[in-house]
Amino acid sequence: MTRRIEGQPIQDVVIHPPLDKAFIAHEHPEAEVGWLGDAIGVDLIVVRFVDGWARPYAGDGKRNEDWFGWMHDVLAPGDCAVRHTQSSDSTNAPGSHSGGQAGRIVFERDAGVFIAYGHVQSIAVVQGQRVRAGDVVAKVGNDGNSWHPHLHVGAWIDTAPLQIRFDLAVRGRMLHEQGEAWCYGIAE
Repeated sequence: MTRRIEGQPIQDVVIHPPLDKAFIAHEHPEAEVGWLGDAIGVDLIVVRFVDGWARPYAGDGKRNEDWFGWMHDVLAPGDCAVRHTQSSDSTNAPGSHSGGQAGRIVFERDAGVFIAYGHVQSIAVVQGQRVRAGDVVAKVGNDGNSWHPHLHVGAWIDTAPLQIRFDLAVRGRMLHEQGEAWCYGIAE
């Protein structure tokens, strides 16, 4: 599918949901950040339905462990190859960031589509490895230019950023099977 923004075509890519829990998405507007994997990328924050609200953490959120996504499984975006991994030695406290390099994984799907995950810890894949959609590849972290635990997802082909879309049929099945379909009032 092609969308037009100010006359320029923006392609999108549909990926397997990278988290198997309910999440909200914060999108990066084009040119907000310079790295190709950040351009029109999206940050995913795991939420739970509590007292009528989708909440990202319990308590005051000042500890990583308060955040529902902290160290949660991160799933492969599709059947693809791992092209790059980078671990981070630092962990941020919520509300501050180191500004250093984030843990990340870059995948390549068919037709030269690259998908990057950022702010990951406990990376469970290596460069050159083939993964299948939904395989556990890492854990959600909080490092680099991150203010709180979340997963960043970016995609591109050649030098053109792609709009991220999630396979909503797969996502619906995943959430329903786990009782996580918070938009329908089902909560854990």
